[in-house]
Amino acid sequence: AIKILTHGIGFCYGLNVFILCGLLFAILKWIYDEFGILPSIAGYVAMFFSGWMTVSARNLYWIPFTLILPFVISLFFLKREEKTGKISVWLWAFLIFASVFFKSGCGFEFISCVLINSVLPIFYYGCKNNWSVSKIIKRFFIIGCTGLLGFLSAIGLHIYQLSGYFGNLSQALSLMQNDVARR
Repeated sequence: AIKILTHGIGFCYGLNVFILCGLLFAILKWIYDEFGILPSIAGYVAMFFSGWMTVSARNLYWIPFTLILPFVISLFFLKREEKTGKISVWLWAFLIFASVFFKSGCGFEFISCVLINSVLPIFYYGCKNNWSVSKIIKRFFIIGCTGLLGFLSAIGLHIYQLSGYFGNLSQALSLMQNDVARR
């Protein structure tokens, strides 16, 4: 970690943008595979001219790739299952937990969107492949709960760190309560 930090802020900007571009191109590839060339070109043009991308792509506060990582993980697992018939739901759930925990460690902004996006592909593939309602609900529950658990674990860790800083749990909880109420 020290070696990465000694490369300077430019390295961190570049790494952030590199990962974001990789994830965006994974989404464009998925759009191409599912819907064809014209929708993927439209998606590329929309991303290319997006003011949001221009402003936030290298932002080290938002770390925008963390916003779409759980979505791409879900797309990957479900697309792979569609092709091969095999899926490791528990590995998928672990990666959703880890990615949501990492995103929450970078900040709690837009966490509801991240959690929703992590389960949206379940409904797409459920409808596309005529899954039973119980299969959709089971996967929604597993992936949704592990994502929520990743978020709650990050909050728990944050409260633990604050209680260590302030010396007691009640002051840490009070700070968190004031923070939530203010926002």
